[in-house]
Amino acid sequence: VEKLNAAQIREREPTLAPIFEHGYYVSNVGHTVEPMLLVKGLAKYFAQSGGVILQREVRYIEIGPEGPSRLITDGDDLDIDVLVIAAGAFSNRLTAGLGSPVPLEGERGYHVTIANAGIPLNMPVFANTYKFIATPMAPGIRIAGTAEFGGLDAEPNFARADVLATHAKWMFPAIDTSDVTTWSGLRPTLPDSLPVIGPSPVFGNLFFAFGHQHVGLTGGPRTGKLIADLVAGRAPNMDIRPFRADRF
Repeated sequence: VEKLNAAQIREREPTLAPIFEHGYYVSNVGHTVEPMLLVKGLAKYFAQSGGVILQREVRYIEIGPEGPSRLITDGDDLDIDVLVIAAGAFSNRLTAGLGSPVPLEGERGYHVTIANAGIPLNMPVFANTYKFIATPMAPGIRIAGTAEFGGLDAEPNFARADVLATHAKWMFPAIDTSDVTTWSGLRPTLPDSLPVIGPSPVFGNLFFAFGHQHVGLTGGPRTGKLIADLVAGRAPNMDIRPFRADRF
């Protein structure tokens, strides 16, 4: 990291309010400008590589002699040889019925995206005072940085997002916040802040990959590689015991 004084901060981001006296520049950091397009791109590549994407609601999982054998869904039922549960914050609703209940909670986050903001932003900027981050993205400047524990079924409280728009004006006095959209989602969070990655302790054809909390975009590719190795019968190249489902 490179320590910055007030003049250096304004040199890098001249639209920031002139209240920031100390900062750090972190050079080796990346971000996506549109997460939805990234996910759609990955899905397209998966399909082009021979994969089949089905959107179904799983209502029941039948168990055979070797483990899960059939998914009962809201559409066609599906026979399965291997099952990987990677359902984010809702994963425990499936794993609990398969002998592996875990203390998984939905940690709700909010963000606002400010389109036509009227100011340039060159890089993500984190404000330590209010613990939020402003990120330049394709739809606009995204302001995010809240968390709440309200369960999986509680309605979102979008006043939390409105506060973020107020923070944006504090951070960027010249920003135009007249064109704002809000969003809310549930981070899959466990008490020790570690995900669940690995084989089921109960069934040999069942694997888990969820619980990445705030770092799903970062941890997803590595987790996918680990699960692919396990399903194919290859030994993973790291110790995954800290992520086992029965550690609680």
